[in-house]
Amino acid sequence: MADARALPVLSESKRLRFFALTAFYFAQGIPIGLLNVAVPAWLAEQGRSPAEIGSFVAAIGLPWAFKLVAGPFMDRYQFPAMGIRRPWVMGAQAGLMLALAALGLAPGGEGQFLAIMAIGTLANSFAAAQDVAVDGLAINVLPHREQGTANALMMFGQVIGTGVFGGLSGVLLARAGLATTALVAAAAVLVIFLVSLLARERPGERLLPWTAGEAHQPLAPPAGSLFSMFGDLLRSLCLPMSLLLMLATVLARVSTSMTIVMYPVFAVTELGHDAETYSKVISVVYMIAAFSGLAVGPLVDRIDAKRVVIASLAFIAAVFATFAVTPALWGSPAYVLAMVLLVEIGIQAFMIAVIAQHMNITWIKVAATQFAVYMAVANLGRSAGAAAFSWLSGLLDLQQIFMAMAALALLAGIVLLPFSQSRHQQRLRLLAVPAETP
Repeated sequence: MADARALPVLSESKRLRFFALTAFYFAQGIPIGLLNVAVPAWLAEQGRSPAEIGSFVAAIGLPWAFKLVAGPFMDRYQFPAMGIRRPWVMGAQAGLMLALAALGLAPGGEGQFLAIMAIGTLANSFAAAQDVAVDGLAINVLPHREQGTANALMMFGQVIGTGVFGGLSGVLLARAGLATTALVAAAAVLVIFLVSLLARERPGERLLPWTAGEAHQPLAPPAGSLFSMFGDLLRSLCLPMSLLLMLATVLARVSTSMTIVMYPVFAVTELGHDAETYSKVISVVYMIAAFSGLAVGPLVDRIDAKRVVIASLAFIAAVFATFAVTPALWGSPAYVLAMVLLVEIGIQAFMIAVIAQHMNITWIKVAATQFAVYMAVANLGRSAGAAAFSWLSGLLDLQQIFMAMAALALLAGIVLLPFSQSRHQQRLRLLAVPAETP
């Protein structure tokens, strides 16, 4: 292996920080593209009902909702000689790679659906753990002035990963089968694993447990029990503005995540497209939305993130409502594609801005764990959205479901109107006083 002293260090290179964080989020997009884009369309083509597909999407999304469990352990149990977050990133990527490879071993026949659901849930568990570790890594190595741009690049990486592997997996599932598709996805994660293997957090740290190096002492984790960490975490999470932002985020995610099930069902059952065509088209849409999001990061850095969040939610609600009241145009592929593209651009802008807003209100004392909780709550909304579509599909027609999605997005924006970051920061300063008193 090359001399460790000659290898790049995240804390010392802005370009490396942006590249590595984008690559790590690209890795998270790989299972999303496979499991959330290609497989649902593949299942629809195999004759699975909307309720079954909704249950599948909800199940594989649950690990993203419960990733808050990983945060405290990552804060408490570390190996600083290799970096505060890097060992967790490497371990999660290794698990993701193995889980994706195992997906190719799913049996055929009646048991295949449950096997894919179980292994997909395991793969997403490792992807969610990587997400927590990478977010903690970003908090550790990113200067405040880079956060907006970095968030845009990270979201860009995830959406590009989702788009590339959504399209590629759709083609491979149709032409080569599940085993080949899973191995290609696992190989892609292996390539990105090399980035975490070679890019240290800070100078002097070990590349591997058995190589030379030492901990960067100023960043060694403070002593403390898991119970004390949970106490600080609960106090910060229960502040009014924190609760308000979480509520708005959940409502928005329930609304926008219904599209995960809606898109393949609509494309296959309403427009008559096959799964391969759907996967290719939706992947291009995701990538266009990702490129549009690159302009949002600098915008968030210049203006209030709250304004960007509310504006994007109003835009999404307007598109959903417009589509709901124009069923006569649903037979036009161009019209449907335009609407989907507008929704995805709005979702991309919302996610970049709301992540930045969550990052801005975390208490530095428990920042990594608190941020993990915020993202877990957001992903709980995503899983709930898929489950909600499964439930609503038996009660409402598609036109009414779109109106419900519009109402939820609009409600999320209204809930956020009283939000004040300055008032939240004042409460955080008061919260910190007892902890700082000798």
